[in-house]
Amino acid sequence: MSIREYLPMLTAFEDEENLLAAFQAGAEGYLLKTMEPESFLRQLTGMNAGESPIAPHLVKQLPHKFIQYKENTKLHTLSGKNLTDRQQEVLQLLTQGLTYREIAIQLKLKEATVKYHIKELLTKFGLSKRTQLITYTLRNDLVKRK
Repeated sequence: MSIREYLPMLTAFEDEENLLAAFQAGAEGYLLKTMEPESFLRQLTGMNAGESPIAPHLVKQLPHKFIQYKENTKLHTLSGKNLTDRQQEVLQLLTQGLTYREIAIQLKLKEATVKYHIKELLTKFGLSKRTQLITYTLRNDLVKRK
């Protein structure tokens, strides 16, 4: 997928209402005009790797209402105890706003391995997007908030 296939929102608004409205309208990411240039470029680079870019400090603001149920599929309610240690580590870093590359570096893994873990978690919870996984993780206290 190329960057042109994504539709990220570029905005000055940081509130939950605008964040939710953007995703409901089909935005694949949410970036702020006030982001540091390095962070902004890192998020755009992540798009090329298939990530949904979102300003790191907004991750915790993702509203609980955002999680959408897949058609005819219920989300599985699992406690953090049902996840492997590695899955918990990946989720912890993902909820802190790190990109796949940054998670790979921190955990001394290949980026492809991080993507594999994310894909497995998405499947496990019946989700399809990284932002849904982050929201679901925070909503269900699957990781400790820092």
